[in-house]
Amino acid sequence: MGERKGQNKYYPPDFDYKKHKTLNSYHGTTALRDRGKKMSQGIIIIRFEMPYNIWCTGCDSHVGMGVRFNAEKRKVGNYYSTPIYEFDMKCMYCDGHYVIRTDPKNFDYEIISGARRQHLRRKICKDEIEEETGDTIDKTDDLSNDKMKKLNHLQDDLIKSKKITKDVVTLEQYNERMKDDYGANSLARDLLRKQKNDIRKIIQNEEGFKHSLGLSHITLLPEKEIDTVKANSLVKTQCLANALATTSAFSKNESLINKLKRKSNDNYDFSLKKKPSESTKFIQLKKKEVKKEKDDNTNSKNIPLVEYSSDLYNLYAKEIANLFINKMSGNSTTYIVIGIASLVLLGYWYQKVGLKPPKPRIVGIDLGTTYSSIGVYHAVSGNTTIFSDKLGSKTIPSVISFYDNVIVGKDAVKLADIYPKRTIYDAKRFMGKTFDKNDPEFQKDLKRYPFDIKLDDEGKAYFQIVLKDTIKILYPEDVGSYIIKYLKSFAEFNLSINIDMCVISVPAEFDEYQRNATIKAANLSSLEARRVVTEPTAASLAYGLNKKKGVEYIVVFDLGGGTLDVSIIWMQGSVFVTMAMAGNNRLGGQDFNDNIQKFILEEIKKENNGVSLTDKEDIQHLRLAIEQAKISLTDNMETELKIEFKKAKPFKYILTRKKFEELNKLLFESVTEPIEAALEDADLRAEDIDEIVLVGGSTRIPKIRQIVHNYFKKKPNFGIDPDLAVVTGASIQAGVIGGGWPLQVTAIEMPPTARKRHIYTKHNEELRAKCGKISGKYYTTSDGFVSNIFLGIPYAEPPIEEYRFQKPRELKSWNNIYKAHSLKARCIQHDTFLETIQNYGSKKSEDCLYLNIFTPNFEPSYDNSKRNIFYPVFFFIHSGEYTSGSSNQFDYRNIVDSLIRHNIIVITMNYRLGFLGHFHTGDETCQSNLALWDLHAALRWVKNNIDAFGGNKDNITVGGDTSGAVYADLLSLSPITRDLFQRTIIIGGAATISWALCNSDSLIELCRNKAIELGYKRKTNLINDSWTRNDNEDMIKYLKSLPSEVFAISPSKYASYIWDNSSKIGPVIDGEFLPCSIKQLRAECKPKPVIIGYNQHEELLLSLLPGVYDIETLIDNVTKSFKKYCATRGTIITYDQSKSIIFDNNTDDIKNNKKLYKEYILKSLRDFTKVSYIIEYCIQLLESNCFYNETSSDDTFSEKRKNYNTGPVYIYRFDHFNLNKFFNKNQNLSQIKISNISEIDYLIKYNKNIFERKSLNNKIIKYMFVRWITNFIKNGNPNDENTILCYNTYWKPITITSTEMCLRYLKISVNPKMESKICNEKFFKKAMIFNLLRNINITYNNESSSKTLASESVGDTIEFKSLDKTVSI
Repeated sequence: MGERKGQNKYYPPDFDYKKHKTLNSYHGTTALRDRGKKMSQGIIIIRFEMPYNIWCTGCDSHVGMGVRFNAEKRKVGNYYSTPIYEFDMKCMYCDGHYVIRTDPKNFDYEIISGARRQHLRRKICKDEIEEETGDTIDKTDDLSNDKMKKLNHLQDDLIKSKKITKDVVTLEQYNERMKDDYGANSLARDLLRKQKNDIRKIIQNEEGFKHSLGLSHITLLPEKEIDTVKANSLVKTQCLANALATTSAFSKNESLINKLKRKSNDNYDFSLKKKPSESTKFIQLKKKEVKKEKDDNTNSKNIPLVEYSSDLYNLYAKEIANLFINKMSGNSTTYIVIGIASLVLLGYWYQKVGLKPPKPRIVGIDLGTTYSSIGVYHAVSGNTTIFSDKLGSKTIPSVISFYDNVIVGKDAVKLADIYPKRTIYDAKRFMGKTFDKNDPEFQKDLKRYPFDIKLDDEGKAYFQIVLKDTIKILYPEDVGSYIIKYLKSFAEFNLSINIDMCVISVPAEFDEYQRNATIKAANLSSLEARRVVTEPTAASLAYGLNKKKGVEYIVVFDLGGGTLDVSIIWMQGSVFVTMAMAGNNRLGGQDFNDNIQKFILEEIKKENNGVSLTDKEDIQHLRLAIEQAKISLTDNMETELKIEFKKAKPFKYILTRKKFEELNKLLFESVTEPIEAALEDADLRAEDIDEIVLVGGSTRIPKIRQIVHNYFKKKPNFGIDPDLAVVTGASIQAGVIGGGWPLQVTAIEMPPTARKRHIYTKHNEELRAKCGKISGKYYTTSDGFVSNIFLGIPYAEPPIEEYRFQKPRELKSWNNIYKAHSLKARCIQHDTFLETIQNYGSKKSEDCLYLNIFTPNFEPSYDNSKRNIFYPVFFFIHSGEYTSGSSNQFDYRNIVDSLIRHNIIVITMNYRLGFLGHFHTGDETCQSNLALWDLHAALRWVKNNIDAFGGNKDNITVGGDTSGAVYADLLSLSPITRDLFQRTIIIGGAATISWALCNSDSLIELCRNKAIELGYKRKTNLINDSWTRNDNEDMIKYLKSLPSEVFAISPSKYASYIWDNSSKIGPVIDGEFLPCSIKQLRAECKPKPVIIGYNQHEELLLSLLPGVYDIETLIDNVTKSFKKYCATRGTIITYDQSKSIIFDNNTDDIKNNKKLYKEYILKSLRDFTKVSYIIEYCIQLLESNCFYNETSSDDTFSEKRKNYNTGPVYIYRFDHFNLNKFFNKNQNLSQIKISNISEIDYLIKYNKNIFERKSLNNKIIKYMFVRWITNFIKNGNPNDENTILCYNTYWKPITITSTEMCLRYLKISVNPKMESKICNEKFFKKAMIFNLLRNINITYNNESSSKTLASESVGDTIEFKSLDKTVSI
């Protein structure tokens, strides 16, 4: 028996033949011994018989069917009423564990971890098996049928099967496995396990060798702790090196080995070797022997020193990371595999050194309207666990009831009919919202719910519960906190630790107030909400779509108990942006039940001779039976309803799936409506969608899955329980935030780019413009203001194919109704990663000539002559350094809230950029300034069609910021466009700024070099041969044949910097659109009323440069820049004179003094680059003898504005600095070099993906700035008749005479006032070098407001108080 025991590995070491007789008796004894210890934990130890052949993933051993194990059996959940059990058993050969779970439908078992199934291992190839094993197929079949023979055959079979498997796994299979992240991950893990087993075998062989020599009885000296650490570290590093070397990339990367060898100071040998018997390469790591001179005082020997230090491992890991980062820009996916494998190996090393991962302390919570759940993410296994309540349910009804205490979940549901006024549900519908008690929808809700709903003074809903001795008031957040506490309690019970942090999910359409209310609910339950994740994003994470290649657009179809929500997500890496949302609040699982219930009640009435079922308990039994019947029809074609009533006859009915679908036909037909609405808002088609995610229990209905499948012609994802998809994703985020598995990347969420659209929201009636009929859509603000939105209207024919590099062609009219419901493509441009997110993946194309119109609500009329009201029009041009940007990034919600509600119309547009908008050949082959011609076409379209939108074609204001402001100023000067509009608003730039125009010759050369770069070859290419007209025609013909994407350029490559005196690419004096110099054009045209302004913090980013930029280089650049600047204005100065003028010979002090740095660099650059263009703008007005002087009366408002057409100039300086807003701008890289979008964001918000917390000061600034701008748009004067509305501040225009200029300006801050010092005094002292102001005196008459106002905030209302009046806004 002892011999038998030694040969058979099934016998454990402590098996005693005399005591135990058989293995079964032994295992039974140990099972009984341990059973009592586990009972209290809900675990039963049983004898589990393996139901099929498995292979251990830890030691690659084969275990046959029928082998018995001591298994820990525990209940892990329910599939409806069927319990699901999990069996955990230990491997017989290694320390691994097999975990097997019953199938939810009890058809089979499924392996969770620790093993794999391989049914067809023996049937790979008949000839191969007979040749390699000598066995026949018949013998193999006998082994499969006879379990005992299989057990005895195991040892011999293991050796043979491994050889067969090695021959069968071909190179193609290996490469296939390496294609995706999961395969690479699995391969790395397998390699690590193989290394572990090899090490274990070596140790075992060494022990056996000692025993064979008779040395096992010799006691060795105890090892020091440091010796063990060093030895283990060396083994681990060898294991790490070998595993990485087997990947295809590292096998070839001998340069990495050489680099490691150099950096190890020649203390280690690194070599890339290949085993003779295998094709696998490995890295050999060996510590060099250190020879020491023999010391007379010691008797030491020259022996190899096995030593390892952490710096070598860190060096190795660092080189892996560097290789991964440096190669990420390549197209090959090999390096991505390297990075993933590296992270796996580092995680493996982390575990091997004995650092056990802590239990998860951050939970994921799905606080739903109908059901809620809680779960955790396990860092080691990468699995999530969703906790069950005491009844075994993982989804808890979001219901609370008051009896003797607070009851939550299913117990509360049971009390709903008994105590309807004490049971609260659907609290999430009211969370974070404000209501008007007269709102019809709110009145419907009051009738819908049996419990009392009240409104407080702020319009927030609360629930009033009358108890025996008191009245209890609960807000929705309080109800949510009770539910979260209940979820938290059984999570803590399962984890045996206290939970204090969570990640919580919210619907995508939740605004900031609703999110904050959800966070408050978590805080009230003693949980810190570390992250709020939207439900569609959580569901996408649960399905692992963030790791899936080729996935960009995702539809999340969420059909719950009460509502249907459809969200379209644009995903880029781990960035999620909700593009569109649509839903139906009257379509959910309960609506299906209601239709069945109505039918069944009629059937019961027939059986009871016309007597209806009225008892509440009987109706409750009927509801539960219908719910179970609906669930049963998911898997069966029919089910039996069998109900015992208290006060009616027993009822029996066979409900078929066909009948179920027939009764709910109208509901099924309306399922696709929200899908269509969401796709329309996102400007996508069904075939553009890459993945469909099903969320919500009602998506189990077969008809629903069929409808979704047929609509998208694509199978939806339903591998995860749809009830648990959201909580699973939230748990994954919780694990990542809590320091989970390194392969998980946290999701970066951007706020939704659109409001949720309900399917019953109709588009507005089509209007008839000269170009054809157009249909837009309504947008309603939270306070009920209604506006009309028209997106993506073409204003010219597409400039594509043979029309590339040509002026825009006039748009042809259309006969059908044009649906202007979604944004169209922006111009071809190069996006950084963050700009891609900001534009949420909007398409780019040279077919980009589209505009967007935002209007106050109006009634369309076919006869515009009968219209009484026409609104003024604001035509706004986006910026982007002539090479980037689009109107797609504007937030239409902010446009409506800031401008449209003041009864003006706003128009934004896209136009050609970069080389597509400014290509220049110097002759008629390609006339430059195509971007300006595009804007001209847009203005003409507006002039001809805006009356159909309720706009006044004779009251148009053109505005823009930075490069958009330059365009606006040029449009006001060009003889082609100057008469198409009446006023101009230019912010942060004008035609007089140094970088406004390009040098024509430089642009021609730049365009030729670009063509050559793209592959154009001249027919005649002599050195002294100049370009001819034929060359240009050939070049343009070649460029038209290229795809438009090649013309995308980076703004940073062609940007104009502070020290540049012209742009590299942009407008030029072309002789047609701009026929002569800016100064001459200014003298020719009649001046328009203009607002011109800049930001006090215009060059704020330069103050950060001392830390990241060489100050000496900066000083040199600024000095050269100023020297060039003076030269262009007719004054020649030397380099030393330039440095002396700017820095007053204080360059040494400037380098060491940040205050002086800001004084000279920041202020001087701001004055020379920004303020100077305003002064030069005014001087050009002076020299043209076309300037405005105010009337002598200073007190009468009507006198101030009656001559506004003579061209008053209003200057402002924006002094309000919003630190939070400034740093948010770093997400908009096209604007990173400027900060003037601080004021633009109060009008037209550039970055729609940022939530802002508006302080009282911000509200004041926004109100005043918007009021000044909209007044100017309406009548050319920014002032109100009642100046108290703007702090009693009257904005005065500048005055210019032949000998004097008063450059007064409005300082915009919380306390606005008029100032006269437009810039630093040093600037005026040095202004003489410009040779511009020598005969002009600059006045410094301090003209500030005489009254000072105080402001107070009452909720969202701001009150301004003066001596005589109080005005609320």
